[in-house]
Amino acid sequence: MQLRLDDNGNDKQQKEEVAMETDSGDTVFINSFLDNETKRLSYGQSSPSLERIDPLTYRLQLWRCLRVLSPQLVAKRTAVTSPLILACLRNGEFCPSPNREPWIIRRRCQATLVAMLDLYSGLGKAIKCVSGEAELHRWYYSLLQCSAAQVRIAALRCIIAYGDKTLAGKPAAASSVDWIGFLHRLSDFKSTKEALVSIGGDLSEASELQRQAVLAVAMRLLLGRVRSGGGAGGQLQCIFAFLEESCQPEERRSFLNQLLFDQFAGLSLDNVSSIEIDSDVSIGRLQAAAKCALLVLSSMRLDASELCKLYSLLLCFCALLPRLAASLAANNTTSVSRIASSQLRGLRQACQKAVLRALESGSDRLLTERLIDDTFKHCVEPHLPRLATEAATAGTPGLALRLLQIWSADNRHDRLLEGQPIQSLAELLGNANSPSNGSVSEPVLLACLSIFNNLLGEEADSTAPIEAMQADNRKLSRPHYLMPVADSLASFVSNRLSPGRLEASIDVSREALRLLALLVDNGLYRAEACEKLAGTLLRLLLLPMDGKKSKSSKKKVGGGIGGLRSDEFQARLLAALLTLLKRAASPCRTLFLQAFTLFSKLTHRSSRILLCQIAEAAVSKLGLVSQPLGELANDLNAWDKRHIEMPDFERRERGHQSALTIVTALTAGPSLSSSSLSGWSQLLNNRLETLLIAEHCALHTLAHVTDGPLRLLASELLQSLIAALAGLDIASTNAADRDESEARSRVLNMLLWRSVWPAIAQGVKMDENRRVEYIGLLGKIVTEFGRHARLQGLAGLLPSAQQQQQQQQQASADASAGSSTSASVNDSFFDNVRSV
Repeated sequence: MQLRLDDNGNDKQQKEEVAMETDSGDTVFINSFLDNETKRLSYGQSSPSLERIDPLTYRLQLWRCLRVLSPQLVAKRTAVTSPLILACLRNGEFCPSPNREPWIIRRRCQATLVAMLDLYSGLGKAIKCVSGEAELHRWYYSLLQCSAAQVRIAALRCIIAYGDKTLAGKPAAASSVDWIGFLHRLSDFKSTKEALVSIGGDLSEASELQRQAVLAVAMRLLLGRVRSGGGAGGQLQCIFAFLEESCQPEERRSFLNQLLFDQFAGLSLDNVSSIEIDSDVSIGRLQAAAKCALLVLSSMRLDASELCKLYSLLLCFCALLPRLAASLAANNTTSVSRIASSQLRGLRQACQKAVLRALESGSDRLLTERLIDDTFKHCVEPHLPRLATEAATAGTPGLALRLLQIWSADNRHDRLLEGQPIQSLAELLGNANSPSNGSVSEPVLLACLSIFNNLLGEEADSTAPIEAMQADNRKLSRPHYLMPVADSLASFVSNRLSPGRLEASIDVSREALRLLALLVDNGLYRAEACEKLAGTLLRLLLLPMDGKKSKSSKKKVGGGIGGLRSDEFQARLLAALLTLLKRAASPCRTLFLQAFTLFSKLTHRSSRILLCQIAEAAVSKLGLVSQPLGELANDLNAWDKRHIEMPDFERRERGHQSALTIVTALTAGPSLSSSSLSGWSQLLNNRLETLLIAEHCALHTLAHVTDGPLRLLASELLQSLIAALAGLDIASTNAADRDESEARSRVLNMLLWRSVWPAIAQGVKMDENRRVEYIGLLGKIVTEFGRHARLQGLAGLLPSAQQQQQQQQQASADASAGSSTSASVNDSFFDNVRSV
């Protein structure tokens, strides 16, 4: 008989030629083929008459011919065909064996195995009578777990061919579920999810016997589907959800044992060091198992024993990673090693994600002390010597850094962070400060800062400590073992909070500020360094609020850090500043003077309360007992006790009256324009802090308060201060008084040109109701300082002397008539400015 077969074994004239052959011809052909197969298995080679260039493809076509020609003749010769199939199955040619990698089917032999199974499934009920039926039946169930979908489907057809009434027969009377259809959909790659979603409720209503029969097949199909991996639409997650919702604990446990634990039964933390890398370990198997473990942790709720067992397996994989990498490094020239290197990277990523998943979900409380110690030993300790360099080059935090971050949130694990881990993390922050070491990514910096903030913050509540921790109740003071790295942390914070680097990352700056506050609160910041850092915080608070662009850069000066301009962040800055000023041995007077200028910039209640506390601290730190700084600041920023967000207008009005009295007393004292230093010394040494607080609180009132009497008092206070400062704007030609002249100029700049003058520049842009007071202040400055170089262009806007005399006469007439008038000079000045 001569056959012409294509690649798929489906010749166009096949049926016609088969119909013309006699039974005797078929028998001769079958006998010839089977004899050849027997010789191949016996001698390891085919007969010379049937030798072909591609024996695997040739054998595939012949097995397909057996199914097409005459299944009845094959049924009579199962005494020959069954040993052939069983021999191939036993020696691991198509399926797992103790000496081969489990469930890895040789791709070129899959089609031959499917042809063999299809041959027997086509026998119908005669499949029960074939030779070696009992062993073949066990193999059918085993092949359901194969990762190849075609093999699973072919094995399922063989099982259905038995005609089991419990499985394929008639369901219970109350149920009309087609279990055979369900199993067929379950074996199909595309319909697995649909089958699981539709069968959950029906499975719970089935009888116990029927449930066991269906699940015996379904669980094996699902096991093979999980091992095959891949899939879209969350099929694998759907499988684990089905196990979680529709299966009993014993069934889930059996599934996990077959999926993960049975194939690694000989692997444990005790003997992991004695495992032979070349012969006993397959990277592909480890990678597949790690991915399955990650799916299990993400989709199923495990009890303590199952979690510890799975976590131990993952730690074994992590312990094998360095040895696997070393083994591949010695054989990196072959293509197989390149494939293994890719698998090793996948294994490392899967192990890291699975370990983090187990710990981040709070499951670490179910783990024993030994497992925690083994995690540190295998996942953290090997990376500590090079943690700073590895993290600096990584875009995201590695496993070691993430584990330290998780453990830092719970004081039960403090023993793991002492010593080398803390030193390595401090070194990492030191690298971030040094541009020569390259830039450290933002996620890595945030993770590192989070560790220190957790250690310095409130201790975590250990409501369910592990058993080993109950025996050891020692509680270390967390700041105690951070003392060796306190200077490194302080250096990083000072550098990160500098105005030049503040815009690099808002989140990092916030964490750095939190670290600063915790360092100061825990006494880890030296007193001599507090003053320097306080100056850094003041520079941050004094950055422009309006976000104007600088001329040399397109970046915004203040607006670029808009996220740092929140009320909460400003309050944190002020709280840290207050603590630093209190802890400083002898803070500079300039720091307090700069802090008082914030009264006109910050508007939130909590921020202004902290500024009042800074004013109270200045009394004790600077020895200003004669100045009522705290009382004056609290009065000018009082809040209604009944309505927290409402100002206490009566108390604020009383504070403005007190400040006005202090400013008025300056003009009644010694002449400021006199060459004598008595008046100047009184202002500089006894009243400067008070004047700054009063001035900037008055500027805040004009800008943000709508109460008329308060605005009037604030405007009067500022005009009186401008009149008092007019005497300072004189230059001395005497060499002996040159220092005095420079000192006067500095005070004038502080109280006028750097405070009132910028406020006027912003105030004249406001609405008309608020603009009037600022125009009045501008007119007062032009009147008192008209000889100043920067005001020469504005002096011409004032009314002439004759006009001023007429206006004064008109005002006197109006006063005698009982009518009230506003400042006519200011009105004329306003009209002139508006016309310009």
